[in-house]
Amino acid sequence: MFWALRLLLVVGCIGAFVVSASTAPWQGYLIHRNTAWLMDLGEHPAWRPPPTPDYEAFRKIYEEADDFPQANGQHTIQVNYNRAEVVSMGLVYWWPVMFVCGAMYRLVRQTRRDLILHSVLWSAVGVFPAGVLCLALWCVAGGWGPPVPGLFAFLGMVVGFSCGAVSFATGLPGFHPEGVGALSPGQEAQPRRPG
Repeated sequence: MFWALRLLLVVGCIGAFVVSASTAPWQGYLIHRNTAWLMDLGEHPAWRPPPTPDYEAFRKIYEEADDFPQANGQHTIQVNYNRAEVVSMGLVYWWPVMFVCGAMYRLVRQTRRDLILHSVLWSAVGVFPAGVLCLALWCVAGGWGPPVPGLFAFLGMVVGFSCGAVSFATGLPGFHPEGVGALSPGQEAQPRRPG
């Protein structure tokens, strides 16, 4: 059963990043000397860039800018997508996959345990306090949105995964049912005879 959950985890995690990459936020850049003029090009797959805008498209957006470069000036136009945002959204989509696989593991494992699935469940749980910390920092510091949510999600996953690996090795209560009834340190087994 564990191999099926591991396969589901791998497929789900790959799918999370494919979904994120298929909606990559693209931008156009008109670069003149040391200044880059930006244009939002919407969401497009990372492997299928949108058409490169021409000078007139930028001119319409920055028509009130006095320092916008002239049409006959030296400038280059490029298009690119925000790779950091793609990775951040991939982690966001990754979380429900980890949580579902971890929850299913808890339901079916009985007395068996699996290090990877055990740590994945803890990793998914670790995102919760990281999200709360991110929102709290946003409320305190302000700004247009939560600060680097992808970073907080990543740190929450890493800390949760580490805690899961430690709990797997030490058998914390609730995660090591086969340890019930085990001898405590220094306790000796009492011999029993039939009858």
